[in-house]
Amino acid sequence: MSVDLPENLKGVHVRNFVEDLEIPRKTAAVEVLAKEIALSLLKKHKHAKNVHVKLATKLGYGKGKVANLFGLYEIKDNKESQMVGVSVRGNSTCPCSVESTTKGNSHNQRAKILLFIESSNDVDAADLCKIAEKSFSSPLFLSLNKEQEKGIIEDMHKNPRFIEDIVRWCVANLRSNFTGRYAKIHGIAYESLNPFNLFSEWEGIL
Repeated sequence: MSVDLPENLKGVHVRNFVEDLEIPRKTAAVEVLAKEIALSLLKKHKHAKNVHVKLATKLGYGKGKVANLFGLYEIKDNKESQMVGVSVRGNSTCPCSVESTTKGNSHNQRAKILLFIESSNDVDAADLCKIAEKSFSSPLFLSLNKEQEKGIIEDMHKNPRFIEDIVRWCVANLRSNFTGRYAKIHGIAYESLNPFNLFSEWEGIL
């Protein structure tokens, strides 16, 4: 949480931020809750014209799956932005390895999508999680037997994707459901063969 501070003020009272977090609220949508807190901060800080509030929690979806859930609200340079976001993990299979090995083998790694989309309490975050999952070579699974593991690995190698492919698929899947909305997508591949990670980003109107 933050507000802008003019040059003639030394600082703000931190308790104003903490008090807003302690107020019981009936709001269900995390992005709407972020807005309520942000507007309250502006009332307490009469000097402020810009405000930023980002809330984070956990979201259960599907069968025993958990994602990070975010609510974001800000006013910056007289422009208002309210977004809901999720962070979802999945699997990535390297297309180059599949192509270069004689048996179609590859190295696999976990990957993550962090996506935000503008919302006014009209976007189901669980739907965002499912859209993100569909964009990977394969979703993650909590528990598998050997036969299930075999099938998933075979499916992953039929569906190899670079991290930029995963982001492109996420954009396409979002566009099918939320055409015309502003969105930001950040993808990370936690490389298994290299001592670094790769990332890809997209933002714009779906």
